[in-house]
Amino acid sequence: MKPRSRQIDPLGAFGCPADAVAVSVDSRADRLGAHDAAVWRRTRELLAARPPEPSAGAAGVAAAGAAAGPGAALDAVVANLFGVVVYDDPEDHALAARLAQALGSKRLARLHLRAAELLAEADPGRSWSTEACRRWIGAAAVARAEPTEPTAADLAAAACEGLGYAMLLTDLESAPPTTPLRTVVGFLTVAEHGTLAEWRSHLGMVAARPWGTYSRDLLRLARRCRSDLLRDGVERAVALCREEHQARERADVAREIRRSLALSGVSQREFAAEIGTSASRLSTYATGAVVPSATMLLRIRRTARLLEQRQGGPGQEPPGSTPHGMHRR
Repeated sequence: MKPRSRQIDPLGAFGCPADAVAVSVDSRADRLGAHDAAVWRRTRELLAARPPEPSAGAAGVAAAGAAAGPGAALDAVVANLFGVVVYDDPEDHALAARLAQALGSKRLARLHLRAAELLAEADPGRSWSTEACRRWIGAAAVARAEPTEPTAADLAAAACEGLGYAMLLTDLESAPPTTPLRTVVGFLTVAEHGTLAEWRSHLGMVAARPWGTYSRDLLRLARRCRSDLLRDGVERAVALCREEHQARERADVAREIRRSLALSGVSQREFAAEIGTSASRLSTYATGAVVPSATMLLRIRRTARLLEQRQGGPGQEPPGSTPHGMHRR
């Protein structure tokens, strides 16, 4: 499975060119049973027959693979996913960690979901993404339970664990809702036998309301099942959902502050003086580095509306909207 001439390989800058991943799989082909050898041959045929994907050009390579060479990247991810599930050798997990470094965990997670679909065409009886995700999250949890001086393998395991959670949590808005888990037995059944798609459906409902009833229910069930691995896994997944939600909220607040500044028609320094803060502090609000208090956010909104109206803008000042200490001129 060699990279096609029409594609740019964005992974080479990270010491992980796409063809090297396939070569790694091929070099151990003598260990494959008849079924897995046939699956690998069929996988290579499917990759070769895949329509070309657009490339971002040479600039994308310089950007460390942010967008370039989607076909080459997918080839590498397919080969690596096959290696992780079938061989499960340290070099497969080390390659996965390098792919995560080259592409970023979220982009790699999306590619893994595509790779699993392609591999399922070659072997529909195996849940490729589920097996990889279980191994990555489980191996890292075991390593933490037996703390030792970190090795290269431990660092790779940590990177792969991050990839496993990214596969669980990336783009959860596309995961269809499912029947909520209500009992420990039901929870354990999904934990032990459920697929990645099933868990994504449950976590999609968590992501929609990270502090809501179902989030609390899953945490309660995980703590009642007397498994440190399951408890820690669910706690981390819920925590990551909450962190992502908070990050979006911070971005929304920063966006609203920038919009208020633009509507006001004055400089950032002038606006900062009007709301009783410094220009540098206001800058941290506008970039999202600092989240203002609720009262400060209200002051920013009202001040922006008043300044916009004063300059002849469309804003209408509602009753009581004049910020404290600010008077008409």
